[in-house]
Amino acid sequence: MEFIEVYKSLIKRRSDLYFVIKVHPLENLELCKNALGDALRFNVLVTKDIDSTTLLENAQIMITQWSSV
Repeated sequence: MEFIEVYKSLIKRRSDLYFVIKVHPLENLELCKNALGDALRFNVLVTKDIDSTTLLENAQIMITQWSSV
C-alpha cells in the first residue's frame, strides 16, 4: 500500500498501456482495488489469480518492490 499513489499516477498518465497488478496472496484484494479508486477506470486488472511465470513471460515492463521475482 506504500506505493499505491505512485501506481495510481502512473496508470492515469499512461492510459495507452495495460497494467496488471498482482496482489500478494496474503493481501486483501478488495482493499487494494478500493485503494486504486478511480485509477481502475483505466486499463488495469487487479488480481491474485495470474501466476508469476505467465506474467513474466508476457510483460514488457515489470515493476516490483520487496519481491523475490
